[in-house]
Amino acid sequence: MTQEMTETRLDGATWRLDNAVLCNAHLTPDKPALIYEDKSLSYAALSQLVDTTASWLASHLVRGDRFACYSMNHPEYFVLLLAASRIGVIMVPLNWRLSAAELAYQLRDC
Repeated sequence: MTQEMTETRLDGATWRLDNAVLCNAHLTPDKPALIYEDKSLSYAALSQLVDTTASWLASHLVRGDRFACYSMNHPEYFVLLLAASRIGVIMVPLNWRLSAAELAYQLRDC
């Protein structure tokens, strides 16, 4: 574990949303990170999913890029959000209940 993982640093230059998962994956890998319906995902498993997803995103996007996510609430949504944080891209969440016109407006502004 690195010193960065044990320090409490909240400035934007050193802290990212995914750092909390990465730190917990090292400290308590088997502890549940996500519980959804009847399934549980450990911090270690979540960190691995975030790594895999971040690698895929990085093959399509570069730091500062934005992408829209049109989805219902689901564990994969959180994985995607953390992966975006890890590589420095911006996930723009879109509410799945929006009308076609509302979606079109938001996508044009994305």
